[in-house]
Order: sequence, then C-alpha cells, then structure tokens
Amino acid sequence: MRTAHVTSRHDCALRLTPGSGHRHTHGEGRPTRKRCVCGGELVTHTGIWGVFVWTGRGDYRLPDALATFRRGAQASAYADAHVTPDHGHGGLVVRWVSA
Repeated sequence: MRTAHVTSRHDCALRLTPGSGHRHTHGEGRPTRKRCVCGGELVTHTGIWGVFVWTGRGDYRLPDALATFRRGAQASAYADAHVTPDHGHGGLVVRWVSA
C-alpha cells in the first residue's frame, strides 16, 4: 500500500445547515481566512485521502486503503488509473478518512 502523511482540509461549519445558501468555502490545507463567504466559521479537519474498493457499506477504514494521498486530486488520478475488473462491481472510490 502506498501511504502518505496526515494532512488537513477545511470547510464551512454551516454547509449542511438548511437555509444557509449554496456557496460555501472549502479546500485542502489550512484556510487562509477565518470566515466562509457566507459568514460561517471555517472548520479544519485532520485526516488523509484514501483509495478503496467500493463495497457499498460506507465504512472505509484506513487499513483497508489500497493507497493514501495528501490531496484529493492525486487520489482520484490514482483511482482512475488503477481500475481493473478484479475490483468488483463497484470499482474504486476516493474517501476522506479522519485521523
């Protein structure tokens, strides 16, 4: 398994709140400001991006990852390049795993 160091990403604390609008700040790494474009607080999460065989259960654990990455785009590129018939009916998925 290819492994990467733990990293961080951020998003708006109000992004799932009904009535808070559709535009919210999010990204990889630490935020460069304290507030979202909607005025909500930006929350930082620590974890890692993992590439997993899709099982449909939704419980993705870090030891089950085929590879891990610091950036979501890198994980997506790896998943796209390594899709094979032996990965079952669901193929590969990229998921954020909290540290």
